Amino acid sequence: MPREIHVTEPFALGSRHFGKGTHLVTEAEARHPFFEPCYRAGRFTVAVTVEAGDLVTAIGQLNPKNSEHFTKAGLPEVKALSEVAGRAVTAQERDAAWAAFQAAKGSE
Repeated sequence: MPREIHVTEPFALGSRHFGKGTHLVTEAEARHPFFEPCYRAGRFTVAVTVEAGDLVTAIGQLNPKNSEHFTKAGLPEVKALSEVAGRAVTAQERDAAWAAFQAAKGSE
């Protein structure tokens, strides 16, 4: 399940860069040993654990064959995801939720 974090001081984890603001991280990222020292140093705060009823489930409600729901690159369209989720979704949130959705799908 993705976790929502609020970044107060930008940092990078592997190839992902976290600027100031709100981001979704996957469970694997949340368990990464790098996160604990960053959390203790005050670089981010954990806002909430995003419930399954949020973005990951919303992605599952989109139709992969509908060009208004998915980009040509195969990613969920932010606009369609926002409509299903009932709130504005950023591309960064979509990317994190998509990674979690794909990981969950692969483990089935």
